[in-house]
Amino acid sequence: MWAGASGHDYEQACEVDGFDVIAFGADKRALILWEEPARTTFLAGPMMFAQWLYADPGTNVDRVLADTSRVEWEAGPLLDINGPMILLDAAAPGADLQIDQSRGTMSAEAISLDIPPGHYRVEAGETNPSDRTCFRLYRLVLVR
Repeated sequence: MWAGASGHDYEQACEVDGFDVIAFGADKRALILWEEPARTTFLAGPMMFAQWLYADPGTNVDRVLADTSRVEWEAGPLLDINGPMILLDAAAPGADLQIDQSRGTMSAEAISLDIPPGHYRVEAGETNPSDRTCFRLYRLVLVR
């Protein structure tokens, strides 16, 4: 149902400053992560989206993000999740995408995510483990 760059959904997504949840379609919700395009993946263990801001090629994302204890988290919107989600670039029309079922690559057009149903708070932060590495993070914290 996501129309991509040619639709109202994309315009609404571009108005988000930072991260937020927007309504689209008759009864759908979209979690918008940052206003800049960045390679993004989802790490199921910590329930966290990771956006690659800069790092050396071949950087092991799982190893870099294994310890996020020093991240200063900013509280964000609440999000009800009742079924699978699709991670995609807001400019891409949803109907045209090839959805990767492997969940864990930053090179797929779209990634299918199985997140347990619940009411979540989205929190954002950054990690800079070195002067050559920076990731923007968004974690899902189960509220109820």
